[in-house]
Amino acid sequence: MRRRSPKQMHARPAPSVRAARGPAPLLSAILAACCVAVPCLAGSAPSGAAAPGGPDGVCRPLPPGWPPDRERLWVREIIIEREAIFARGEPARDRFYGRLANALHVTTRERVIRDGLFFHEGDTVTVADVQASVRRLRSYPFIHPNVVVSVAARRDTADIRIQTRDVWTTMLDLSVGKEGGLWTWSFSLREANLGGFGKEMGLAVGHDEEQLFWGVGYGDRQFLGREIILAMNVTRGDDLAIESLSLQRPFDRPTTPFGFGFGVRAFDGRRIDRRGGIDGPEWRQDGLRLRAVAGPRLAGSARVALRVLPSFYLQRERHSPWDPDSVGAPLRDRDIRAIGVTLDFVHERFSERLRIDRLADPEDFNLGSSWQLLLGYMSPRWGSQREGLHARLQVQEGLFGRERHFLLANLEGHGDYVAGSWRDASAALYVRYYANLTRRQTLALHLRTDWTIDLAPQDLPTLGAHRGLRGFDAYRFWGERLLFGSLEDRLVFGEDLFGLVTVGGALFLDAGTTWMNGEATRARPRVAGGVGLRLQASRASGGPLTRFDLGHPLVGGEEGDGWILSFSAGQAF
Repeated sequence: MRRRSPKQMHARPAPSVRAARGPAPLLSAILAACCVAVPCLAGSAPSGAAAPGGPDGVCRPLPPGWPPDRERLWVREIIIEREAIFARGEPARDRFYGRLANALHVTTRERVIRDGLFFHEGDTVTVADVQASVRRLRSYPFIHPNVVVSVAARRDTADIRIQTRDVWTTMLDLSVGKEGGLWTWSFSLREANLGGFGKEMGLAVGHDEEQLFWGVGYGDRQFLGREIILAMNVTRGDDLAIESLSLQRPFDRPTTPFGFGFGVRAFDGRRIDRRGGIDGPEWRQDGLRLRAVAGPRLAGSARVALRVLPSFYLQRERHSPWDPDSVGAPLRDRDIRAIGVTLDFVHERFSERLRIDRLADPEDFNLGSSWQLLLGYMSPRWGSQREGLHARLQVQEGLFGRERHFLLANLEGHGDYVAGSWRDASAALYVRYYANLTRRQTLALHLRTDWTIDLAPQDLPTLGAHRGLRGFDAYRFWGERLLFGSLEDRLVFGEDLFGLVTVGGALFLDAGTTWMNGEATRARPRVAGGVGLRLQASRASGGPLTRFDLGHPLVGGEEGDGWILSFSAGQAF
């Protein structure tokens, strides 16, 4: 289940490299509408066409007007053209809600757009610089993904035109989520573009998996007018206190010479032992997590980079029984303090695709390679629980890409290597395949497997409606090993209906099982199938997609099992 809880940030923060999806907004569709998706960099292909590509299917378009025999051009002038939510020439612009939305909305300032570019007037620019700039503008929650670039070139000089359109950024959201008997809700007010300056501010109140909460957050993607991202959040509840701060200068592209990241999150509240299902035993958790990295780019090219970043990682967790009279097996305390380096390698091969996570808007996927490995030394001398090596790994590989289909693999893992063996270790492998069968139909396949070695019981893999096995209650199954697969046939029924929303649906089949180490023969397969409804309002900030799924057990169900209704934000995978 992908939703925003107090354990996340209530005012949607400026995104990191791996941003999380928010909750399922139900009211934002009132002031939002979908757009006509335009493939590739500058919208030169017909609306709704599949993303074009070269022999390997990777989208490498030249902006219209860029001389094919030039690798670099000197920028004489940059022209910024900004449109309101409903642009000139759109029929909805003259309707009541179109006029009202444009009148109430403050259009993004030109300086914000210029600061989002990786080049300025007087610079020498490459196609890679232009493409990276478009991707960054698309990541802003106040800019529509359809960013159009065109070039007027004369010999080695060029005038570059950037055309953007705003989205509605004042979000009054009532968010409700249900995953196999587990209900959550929140009511929030968020402005993602204060005064047109690109700053975010949000307030929220709701109920997560455990209790009532309220929260406030602030985000700035151009902190102090520089390429620095700031996010701050505070959340409170009857038995809950969370504070988080993130400050980073990300490596937005391989040629970025220097980057840093600092993030800290303190948590004091309830933690439910999900080995007991939705209503498992409750524990009080006092936790602190901090990570700091900084360093330069050592080597690479316009598409490849190698970085070695000095790093510090801290994770502390303390648990005590919430009710001493109803305690199950104890949770495990942690105290990790590791000093070391992060090895960061990236090979960019970005491709623009349609109808993957969104129903219509263009999306950017890196079909190249991305590796991050943290290796840190732990010692009781600086407060670590034990002496040894702490490792954390994140890998994404584009296994292949063609014009209409592509395959991505992700590997994530962490653990402590102590006295010749791994402890508190986990590894998860994800494989995702997408194929655009027609203009309105996408086939999606997801495979996942988890392995653990002496993992803390509070983090053991679980299966249920919350993690893909729709048709079974949330947290229904758990174990030290997990195997899961899901197949979806995604359809788009109508685009830009009433100028407000795109409607789609899905047929799905989920299958999975869990088991303990050494007990694979006792694993029982569980299979569920069903249908789903998808709604996307793309004139609202973030182009939120709301997902409704109705699933039923097909194999492995028990007496009393029946239809399970789930609804949350974003695609299931």
